[in-house]
Amino acid sequence: MPKARWSVSYVAYQSSDILDLSRRRRTMPVIKPISDLRNRARDIARLCHEGDEPVFITRNGESDLVVMSQAHYDRLQAVVELYRRLGEAEHQAARGAKGIGHREMMRRLRARLP
Repeated sequence: MPKARWSVSYVAYQSSDILDLSRRRRTMPVIKPISDLRNRARDIARLCHEGDEPVFITRNGESDLVVMSQAHYDRLQAVVELYRRLGEAEHQAARGAKGIGHREMMRRLRARLP
């Protein structure tokens, strides 16, 4: 499976940053008409960055687009990559594949440190 060009971005986040997405208290979603995106793009961008939440854009009263900051998108992609890797590990475990122990994993991680 070819790697997506954003696959490296998940490395920059600690697990606590990633998990914070699921712990965050959800508020009412920000919903704006597409005319606001056209006429007030800076305001929409400010909402995305300050609230760190996506803004839902509607066209003729129907959901059409979702706009979010690059940082928020990168974190979402990191969560997707984490779940993909966890699913792969669960699949390998179900097939009987033997993993590595804690000590070996810590040795490998320490070897990667500068």
